[in-house]
Amino acid sequence: SDVSLDSSNVVDFLLVDQYAAEDDDARVDLLQDVSEEVIARIFAGALPNPAVVARDLAPLTRESRLLGWSADPEEQQLFRDIGLSGELPTLDGGDGLGVVFTNVGANKLDAYLGRQVSYRSTVDEETGAVNGTAVITVTNDAPTSGFLEGAIGNYAGDPVGTNRTRLSVFSALPVVDAEVDGAPVSMRVGTEGGWTVNSLTLAIPPGGTLEVAIDFAGELPSAAPGAHRLVAFTQPLVIDETRSITVVDADGREMIVSAGTSSGVERFIGFDVAGGDTVTRGD
Repeated sequence: SDVSLDSSNVVDFLLVDQYAAEDDDARVDLLQDVSEEVIARIFAGALPNPAVVARDLAPLTRESRLLGWSADPEEQQLFRDIGLSGELPTLDGGDGLGVVFTNVGANKLDAYLGRQVSYRSTVDEETGAVNGTAVITVTNDAPTSGFLEGAIGNYAGDPVGTNRTRLSVFSALPVVDAEVDGAPVSMRVGTEGGWTVNSLTLAIPPGGTLEVAIDFAGELPSAAPGAHRLVAFTQPLVIDETRSITVVDADGREMIVSAGTSSGVERFIGFDVAGGDTVTRGD
């Protein structure tokens, strides 16, 4: 192949450019060459000192892009301690939100799928009642030509470029209502790792946008006078998720406020300080 790959272009090639190849066999051969070269360099090279390894790999670990598992219980506990295990974060009685996409169209279109997530909840500190609404806006900027059929097509009979994905929303509270573009929908409900998992399948056409709105309601033991806990997590994505979180008390005073690009796991503690002032901490 005439393709020359280095650190400046290999990511774009692996995510997008390889699927524009006219010869699929040549593409597969090139992927094999890349894999063999990476493995050869790993085993033939020498690791830097542990401090350098930790510095370079820590961002990937925080974003859950680098995971580890060991059959040895002590080694696996180490992976948990340093955030490498990939396990769901614990709720510990607080509120929580996580949004996960799973491509069910058997294509490579997630490189063009973006999402914006907003979550706003109200906490009644006297009763422990929490009411929240999550709005998830999904945008598909996928092309409809110029790429291999296996990359932009699908097995569901959808138009070329359609991203069919299973949306799973992890929460601490039960769902009381859900809509897609204003139309009521039902969600499949399950549990995992102490979370409630609410799922439905979306088919986002190329150039299209869908808005999913979900209302939650229930009681949480952490909704006690003075503080409110919330944990939010994001799966690794090609296009970073943008997320905003706002938690207010029954009088409308802000307890938690966060906005921006999200990655990995974030924990928040909101404090309702005497006099109406607020303190927010995310870690």
